[in-house]
Amino acid sequence: MIRVTTCLLLVVPTAALAQGLPALYDVVGVSENDTLNVRVGPSTQFDIVSKLPPDAEGLEVVDLDKTGEWGLINIEEMSGWVSLTFMKRQAGQVEDGLPRAFACYGTEPSWSFDVAPDLSASFKEPSADGTRQTQIGSLVVVPSANRTDRHALFGGWRGTDLYHNGRP
Repeated sequence: MIRVTTCLLLVVPTAALAQGLPALYDVVGVSENDTLNVRVGPSTQFDIVSKLPPDAEGLEVVDLDKTGEWGLINIEEMSGWVSLTFMKRQAGQVEDGLPRAFACYGTEPSWSFDVAPDLSASFKEPSADGTRQTQIGSLVVVPSANRTDRHALFGGWRGTDLYHNGRP
């Protein structure tokens, strides 16, 4: 009997992934002697909770409002909304879909699952004689039929512990 292990990983970020989020943005178009307001909600009608300098970079926008004009960021251990009129998306980021390289980690027992840009993967787990690493080869990515922010990864491997003398 051939035993093949299948790895299923759901990548479940926010619905904003359809717009390529989360993504890194820089503040633009704000005068040197001014700041960009971070607000409680997506409108100038909401209170200001923080201010960004005109040269702020690498701010992670995690969601958009319904209009797409305001972006939700995490700053100073809180969340707030900024006008995307004064934000520019950094180049070279995934627009939507599955990131081309990522890693997952777990505990009890400690393990890791790494996916390379070519969709090859490796799984590391503790074993009686140390850490065992299993190469998975190329993964198959299956997108959701109706959501761009959901994917499943499938990959099989034949770990050496599953075989005896090269035979199943």
